[in-house]
Amino acid sequence: MAHNSQESSSPGESATLSESPPLWVVAFAKPVPLDSASGEVINGDGVRTDLGRPRYEKNESTIAFDLPAGLIGSITLRWRLVGVDGHIIAGRVRFLVQLRVAVATTPSVPESLIPDPVVATPLVQPETFSNPIVVPESLRFGLRLWNYIGTILLGGILTGELLLAKGMLTLLLARRLARIGLFAMATAPILQLLIFINDVRGPAASWLSGFTDIFASTPGSMLFIKSVVGCLLVVVLEPSLRLSRLNIDAQRFSAVVVTMYLLTLSYGGHSRSQSIPWLGIPVGIAHIAAVAVWVGGLVAMTVVIVPNVSVDSAVAAFRRFGYVAERAVVVIVVTGLIQSVRLHQTPASLFSSSHGILLTFKVILVIVMLRLAARNRVHLARRVEGSTVGAERLRGILIRAALWEFVMGIVVVGVTAAMVSSSLT
Repeated sequence: MAHNSQESSSPGESATLSESPPLWVVAFAKPVPLDSASGEVINGDGVRTDLGRPRYEKNESTIAFDLPAGLIGSITLRWRLVGVDGHIIAGRVRFLVQLRVAVATTPSVPESLIPDPVVATPLVQPETFSNPIVVPESLRFGLRLWNYIGTILLGGILTGELLLAKGMLTLLLARRLARIGLFAMATAPILQLLIFINDVRGPAASWLSGFTDIFASTPGSMLFIKSVVGCLLVVVLEPSLRLSRLNIDAQRFSAVVVTMYLLTLSYGGHSRSQSIPWLGIPVGIAHIAAVAVWVGGLVAMTVVIVPNVSVDSAVAAFRRFGYVAERAVVVIVVTGLIQSVRLHQTPASLFSSSHGILLTFKVILVIVMLRLAARNRVHLARRVEGSTVGAERLRGILIRAALWEFVMGIVVVGVTAAMVSSSLT
């Protein structure tokens, strides 16, 4: 439902026409952002022609392209547009134009000199839209995952510094992880923006015209703003990383810039494009922030805090993390339920669509994580209160407890990245 789709076309697929059609009308399941729509025709001789901007026909879900005159043979028409959720979608229609040629015969003309009737034969056309670069879905998925990982890494380091172990930024590893997170948050949207420009520009359009076209759609504008905010985040936090401390001014600036970054993530996707956007946008921000605190906090605990502080400090930090994680999980569960209801109005779609199946799998993983986390807390409390293990062994128990949760969390994040491009129908 979030991804628009073609419902009908005139001319229709596999139609045979006796004359060249002047118009191509395509009806879609949802309204079409007209400025993002483009089309092309591949003639019977293989020549590609840009159809230019379409216009609405009857309503905002139906668009019409003017076709060039004299089409003959096997014709392929292709459309492409940006959905309201920011995803590039495309489709094609193939039909045959067979012109009727009347051949006059007289007794004075030898039969051998009569020309054969013109019969158009279908041509095999390439499957790709005439763009200079075809970006595979695997690369798009990788950039989404890279963006999520960067957000989680930075969120974990900030959570560790502010809530779990004050002074954690004095550790070189903590600063390195924070910089990796900043780098991912700055580079991922820039690369996604370049892909978006390549997607929306016409077959013969330049990169400059493609760049101006991105501002005609909300997802394109959000990608541009996210790229700028990602670079701004580096400018704001890099001085604090060099000083190994996060002062109060840096904390305030970081809170504002991080919120802006999460807003672009939420506003440019399904949180805005689906039902009740005024609720979906803040819920989307809260959901991502809570995941960054929980999964990112696990990174901070596993990799930075527990291995590099005293056992007593590690146990205290682990308990503080349990307190923070419990509240983050409540936010994740509540916001996740709201988003699920917004995206899947009927329970049946949870089992009949790829998005629903991935969502169900994600929920199961989160439940397993919660059970594992609860068992870890109880197990740790028994070991500490009973003083049954030595300091170094207790440190190992802490690392293993956080590590298993972290691995599950990364799998959940991977499933989330896959859900972005999956179908709801």
